[in-house]
Amino acid sequence: MTCTINASTTNNLQVSADGSGILNIQSNGVNTNAQAWVQFTCPTGTVTVNRSYNVSSVTRLSQGAYTITFSNALPSSSYSAVASSSNLQNNTNGGFAQVFSNPNVGDVAPTTTSFVVGCRGLSGAAYDADYLCAVVFG
Repeated sequence: MTCTINASTTNNLQVSADGSGILNIQSNGVNTNAQAWVQFTCPTGTVTVNRSYNVSSVTRLSQGAYTITFSNALPSSSYSAVASSSNLQNNTNGGFAQVFSNPNVGDVAPTTTSFVVGCRGLSGAAYDADYLCAVVFG
């Protein structure tokens, strides 16, 4: 069940619950805790989820592109997501992760059930990183 704890300046402390199993911490009706997070690896093209919260799966779409699917849908697709990746195969040339972007096809709009993360090297080419992390607030 979702248990929502809302510290409101006008209504004091409120607690409500539903059946999804998610804890929401709110301040004046706005969620302030992470709604989902994941740490995974994909150095050889095979995704391994190491730890996660409210993430049912990570799917490799193509080299450097992954769909992260939530276990429980978010109430809106207007959430913030942040991602980071390790260097390109332990290479010192660096690389970076982009949310809502597939390096092979461009921007991909977030939905209430999933979002896309893409990894690019400094040259702009897509790559599968050793480690990737993402967190969602909303």
